[in-house]
Amino acid sequence: MPWKPAASRCDDSGGCAACGGGYEPIWKYNYKVLAKDLTAHLTYGLTTAAAYKIFRRA
Repeated sequence: MPWKPAASRCDDSGGCAACGGGYEPIWKYNYKVLAKDLTAHLTYGLTTAAAYKIFRRA
């Protein structure tokens, strides 16, 4: 079987071979859940970038 990226291994039933079947496809989540997830990702990314910038100066 040829290699496929993790996103293409997910099937339409919501099971994902890469993540053990614990997540639903993105289109099955409501906007409130997606907004919370986006906020968490942005917070993590911006905090990491700020820490990197601060420690790089030292």
